[in-house]
Amino acid sequence: MKNQKIFLNNEWTEKERACINVYDHGILYGDGIYEGMRAYNGNIFKLDEHLLRMRRSAKSLCLDIPYTDEDLRGILYQGLRVNDLRNAYFRVILTRGEGSIGPDPSSCTSSKLIVIVEDIPPLHGPNNKGIRTALAVVRRTAIDSATAQIKSLNYLNSVLGKIEAKRMGVDDVIMLNDKGFIAEAPVANIFIVQGKSVITPNKSSGILDGITRRSIIEIMTNQGNPVIETDVTPYDLTISDEIFLCGTHAEIVPVIEHNSQSVGKRQEGTITSMIRKEFDKMIRGI
Repeated sequence: MKNQKIFLNNEWTEKERACINVYDHGILYGDGIYEGMRAYNGNIFKLDEHLLRMRRSAKSLCLDIPYTDEDLRGILYQGLRVNDLRNAYFRVILTRGEGSIGPDPSSCTSSKLIVIVEDIPPLHGPNNKGIRTALAVVRRTAIDSATAQIKSLNYLNSVLGKIEAKRMGVDDVIMLNDKGFIAEAPVANIFIVQGKSVITPNKSSGILDGITRRSIIEIMTNQGNPVIETDVTPYDLTISDEIFLCGTHAEIVPVIEHNSQSVGKRQEGTITSMIRKEFDKMIRGI
C-alpha cells in the first residue's frame, strides 16, 4: 500500500517514519490492548461495539484511554480520508506508554494510541472456497486467567497455534480450552452446524466474545433459529455437517476439512452460505 499513513503521537505520519520508543511497555511487556475493525463503503462496522469492548479491556488493565469516543471516531474516519480508502481494516493499538525497565507501570508517562489502516483482504483470502483445519496442541488462555477476555498485546498462544498450522500443513488450527472443550481458532471464533442446529462454544469456554460472532447470533435469531451456545467437544466437530470460522479479520470462512476428514461435501454448506449472505447485507447496510 503506497503512501500509507499511521496515527502516532497525535498525528498521521508516513509509515516509514512511524516509530515508537523501545522503552514503551507495549514492547517490553506486551502491556496494552488492541481492536481490529473493518470499514465497508466508508462506514466502520459495529464501531460503537468495538469502542465499548476496547474501553472494557482498558479498564481491566487499569489503562487510561486519553480520548473520548467522539475523538476516536474522528481519528478513525480521518484515517480513511488520509489513506484514501473506503474499504479497510483497522488495527487500533493502545500501549501503556514509555517507562523504565521493570513491569511496574507507575513509571509510564502516558498511554500511546496507534492506528494502522490498511486495505487488506479477509484472513484466508477473498471469496475463499474453504480451508483445512486441525486440532492444536497449544491451548487457549484459561478462562480464569486475568487476560482471557481482553484483546491484549500478548497473543503468544495464537502465535504458537499459527506455527502449528504451518507445521501440520493446514490453513488454521482449532484450539481447546484448559478443560478439553473446543474454544476457537487463533484469531477467529468457530461455529458448527448439525442438521438445522447452529452451535458455537459458549463464552465460559474461554473464547473472545467476537463482534462478528455476535452478529451471526443476531442473524440466526432473526431467522427464527437461535444459535445454541454450549460446550463443544472435538467429537462434535467430526460429526458436523458444516463448520465455519468468523472474525473481523477473517469475516466468514467455511471449513471443508478437519483433522484430515472431509466436512460435509467439502464445500460451503447451505446454512453457512445463508449466514454469509445475510452478514454481507448487514455490513453493507442493506
